[in-house]
Amino acid sequence: TRVGAAWIVAAFAATRGFGVEQVSLAAPHGPFGIMAHDGGVRPAFHVIRALHAMAGLPRTDRATGPLAIVSARDGGVTRAVAANVGAEETGLVLGSDATAAILDETAVPAASDPSWLDDTVTPAHELRLAPYDIAFVSVPSDGGAT
Repeated sequence: TRVGAAWIVAAFAATRGFGVEQVSLAAPHGPFGIMAHDGGVRPAFHVIRALHAMAGLPRTDRATGPLAIVSARDGGVTRAVAANVGAEETGLVLGSDATAAILDETAVPAASDPSWLDDTVTPAHELRLAPYDIAFVSVPSDGGAT
């Protein structure tokens, strides 16, 4: 579910600064699985995949207020996964050259495809995230997000 995927982002963001080296917040299959029984994937798959891509990179996470954000600089690009774990819609202002994919309620059916994240990224300057929406963001180093 999107709720579970959003809370994975929040839990992971909360580990920053505590020396946590490994986190297991899902299983491959079953009730907590990232893979669906029909061969597709669940929303948590895309979160785990994006977080895995940040492994070993210096992180600048935030887990306060309604937004939980896990981010890391990868070369000249800052990559982030942001989840609204609050009860109200919230906004996120990005740099002018930012791109994003939003995993919201309407995207869940398409996101059952493992390549959804590769095919869904579009330019984004400002995002509005409803509760449990997840944004996958890339910002060139000269385009800073706020």
